[in-house]
Amino acid sequence: FAELGDLYGKALVLEFLEKIRDQRRFATPAALAEQIGLDVACTRAVLASLSPEERAATAVFTQNYGTAGALEWYGVARDTLGVHTAHNSYFLWGPPAAPFTTALVVGDEEDDLRELFHEVELVRVSRCEQAMPERRALPLWLCRDPRVDLLERWEGWKHFE
Repeated sequence: FAELGDLYGKALVLEFLEKIRDQRRFATPAALAEQIGLDVACTRAVLASLSPEERAATAVFTQNYGTAGALEWYGVARDTLGVHTAHNSYFLWGPPAAPFTTALVVGDEEDDLRELFHEVELVRVSRCEQAMPERRALPLWLCRDPRVDLLERWEGWKHFE
């Protein structure tokens, strides 16, 4: 777009070139709201179980921008180092601004987390049969004592899909 100059305040016409996929819908708005509520409640409960000191040194990570956005919207991580994901443009908001000793990871695989942390504990599973197959059983992992500098790895985790 650089050749178009400053576009601020100008009208744009966008055309879709190709449809990638159909949108998946929940059976009812209530079913969608229930799933968001379950994810938020599970995350809140885990964070509430931590001491105030540990919570202040905890970063919340999700696998996608939708979950990250819901947790931010509902203020789940107010007393933490924030909610972060390397998915799509949410990646550009960056990793936590400060080093952290604890991570609450929503989603992800245990083996991958064990490569990054000395202590990995499955603390809850958020379940919803109406969600997309990969989100029907969403694990929440409490991870402590990083093995590597996770802030240095942030760039390599970005994914756009």
